[in-house]
Amino acid sequence: IGLRCGKALHHKFHNPELAGSGKDSTNDFLLSAGLEFEYTARNIIAPNGIDITTGLNHLDFKNYVDATKREMKNKKVTLYQATFQSKTGERIMADIVRKNGNKIDLMEVKAVTKLQDYHYFDVAFQYHCMVASGYNVNKVFIVHVNKEYVRNGEINSELVIQHDVTQKVKQIQSLIPDRVKYFKEIIADEECPTATIGFHCTDPYPCAFRDSCWSKILPKNNVFDIKGLRTKEKM
Repeated sequence: IGLRCGKALHHKFHNPELAGSGKDSTNDFLLSAGLEFEYTARNIIAPNGIDITTGLNHLDFKNYVDATKREMKNKKVTLYQATFQSKTGERIMADIVRKNGNKIDLMEVKAVTKLQDYHYFDVAFQYHCMVASGYNVNKVFIVHVNKEYVRNGEINSELVIQHDVTQKVKQIQSLIPDRVKYFKEIIADEECPTATIGFHCTDPYPCAFRDSCWSKILPKNNVFDIKGLRTKEKM
């Protein structure tokens, strides 16, 4: 959220009740499809793992972190939703973490056929938190949909692509601390930052605060009420 819009990030923490348009049927469908692909990918590339959240209260992050620490002491283990928190409070939940001896692989699952910049920043922040938590990450992968896949019978490993983004993630690391600092400043500030309308309001998905935000910026009978115009032309 912070990468897209500081105003939306501020609302997320200070005015969550303003969320509206982002919670529509399209987003619900995308979320459901994303979870289904994540579970499918687990079974294909990292089966028989341990889900850290099993048996614990919903969003009980302290116990998630503690459970992750316990399991990571094992020489060989595969974890789902492994939760790591740095000393300065940054926290992530990783889709898949696979440990084999001294080698730790971080795997982020995305139900997309093409990767975008924010996907790399997402997993780069996860890498940042894991390293800050004392773990040496060997490889980083983004697992996504193979658009050339054609199902014939049972789903097989060709459905997913394991894209090695280790070098890309390491290159981005120099940008992470300043961005985290900036996001924390936005969250800590009582005053909400200003923002302009743009493609970031709808891409890659509708912002949850779009209706509330736009209603205060746009007059009645504005260009976005015109039917037949593409979003690009309205912007």
